[in-house]
Amino acid sequence: DEIEDAINFALAYQRGVPKKTKLHSRIGIHWGCVIEVQQEEKFVDAGAKRVELEGLAKNIAARTMSIAKGGQILLTKHSIDVLGHKKHAFLPREARCVCIGMYRFKGVKAAQILYAIGEDIDSLQPPAGDNKVKRLGGPKYIKKRARDRLLRDWFFWFYYRIGIAFLFYFVYLIFENEARRKFFGVDAVFNSLLWFWR
Repeated sequence: DEIEDAINFALAYQRGVPKKTKLHSRIGIHWGCVIEVQQEEKFVDAGAKRVELEGLAKNIAARTMSIAKGGQILLTKHSIDVLGHKKHAFLPREARCVCIGMYRFKGVKAAQILYAIGEDIDSLQPPAGDNKVKRLGGPKYIKKRARDRLLRDWFFWFYYRIGIAFLFYFVYLIFENEARRKFFGVDAVFNSLLWFWR
């Protein structure tokens, strides 16, 4: 199996399963070596699993999954490195992969850089740490790309900027005319500013 298979499965799972079951699962992906341990029959009869996986890679994958939000897919930097230049070749057009920051896992010496991959902006937001994972830094919020913005998003984007421009123009109109300054009661402020800049 390849890392692409794991990512494609995770994307397909998060795309389809929550719609049918309302189950918002967390997925953590890490690529590394593990040791496969075959249990003896007497231990299996006592309740142990027949096959156990052991190793640091298992712990990193578990910690990565533990801080993911419902419906989120998180990957370690090592997974992205293994993926390499193929990252954009196989991903669906709607999918996006972003770095969400650096985390320290309990029991793991090296800090881990994590990535989120998903098809909507909510699934890309950096999760907070917990008692076993400490967030060390990174972006606080992942913004939408221009092509992902809806008409409503563009409306508020322009509305906010036009509002700021109008506010500056309104202030300019007040301070530019002496009669307006007196009318709004800001003449004393204007004179103080002139005195300050002299």
